[in-house]
Amino acid sequence: MGVNHRGRHGAGETRSKFRMDPRPGKRSPVSFNSESPGTERLQLVICCFRGGFAGERRGMPMGVKRIDPDRANELLNSDQDYVYIDVRMPEEFSQGHVPNARNIPVMIRGDGGVGIRMNPEFVDSVCAEVQSDCRIILGCQKGGRSQKAADLLTAVGFTNLHDMRGGFIGETDVLGNVTFPGWSSRGLPTTRR
Repeated sequence: MGVNHRGRHGAGETRSKFRMDPRPGKRSPVSFNSESPGTERLQLVICCFRGGFAGERRGMPMGVKRIDPDRANELLNSDQDYVYIDVRMPEEFSQGHVPNARNIPVMIRGDGGVGIRMNPEFVDSVCAEVQSDCRIILGCQKGGRSQKAADLLTAVGFTNLHDMRGGFIGETDVLGNVTFPGWSSRGLPTTRR
């Protein structure tokens, strides 16, 4: 997806790469003055949004394999000892999950049950459950939180991570229609135990 730049690159020219230069005083390809108050924060937010996961595909950290639910099912039923970590909140997990999944939420309810926030104990909880070289499949509801979990675990040295695309129910469009079927949408085995 290109970014339309006007001015020094010519009217209407489209560039396929978007890069921010986070060094103080350096101008970025976006048209704002980097010396203006508050722009350092804006540059940081844009850098994190565009490249915070430094990934090769769809924001995945390097070394994390993105697999579909059918492949996840094959791996879980193989003799390779894969562990499935469901990073959804407990109330989502209790509605149905992959058999033998371990529920370690990456997000938790905020104070007083209002909103959600990062689970500050997520990494420690995973480390207490499995070794960093363990074969792990991460899954969530639709695929977003498992990507965040993969990023957090990669940062602390986990090396054999698989992110299950589509999560438990599947990726959806703005109308709620499933565009990429998840685990349960494919009729794969589920449990509430």
